[in-house]
Amino acid sequence: MNTIFENLYDVLFVPRKALRRIADERPFGQAVLVFLLSVLLPVIPLYFTMRGVSMHFAAGIIAGAELIGSLVMWFLSAAVWGLLAEFFGGNGRSSSLFAALGFAHVPRIFLVPGLMAVGLMPSAVKGIFEVALIAGVSIWSVILDVAAIRETYALSGAKAALVLLMPLLIVLIFIVLAVITAATMMIELPFSMQNVLME
Repeated sequence: MNTIFENLYDVLFVPRKALRRIADERPFGQAVLVFLLSVLLPVIPLYFTMRGVSMHFAAGIIAGAELIGSLVMWFLSAAVWGLLAEFFGGNGRSSSLFAALGFAHVPRIFLVPGLMAVGLMPSAVKGIFEVALIAGVSIWSVILDVAAIRETYALSGAKAALVLLMPLLIVLIFIVLAVITAATMMIELPFSMQNVLME
């Protein structure tokens, strides 16, 4: 089994090969460590900033909520995407995907040094580079998530991307249906009330 540094290097430079190996070997301890680093490093500056303005309790709540929320999403993502990948004909295990997704959090580690570098830039361009950095890290994370699904379940890139997007599409469909239903009820309500009054 490779060391955590070897796996991190490979995820950065040969991600598909690295995530396939991680899915096969399932180094859960390394995955948890990478996950903790990727979640806590971006939160630490915010935590100390809030403590500096006497918001100790709120800082602790935000840090704890970020950690717990990210951990729950990691478990749910592995379970839901694993199930969907099997529906799409993939052959793999959710536990393997769990390990691979842990390493797919790596881009978030670069947020802190990236934002520190942006902080040194002129204020005129600072906002543009902040947005570009956050968008870049988000897109990079999504690409690694797709690669993790693809390599764990031996799916095509298109199927892996569809697996990733499927939960979002289902939620959007439910929202659209709920809005349509609510709008229909609002339109029909005055007529229903009028009929009741006439009776």
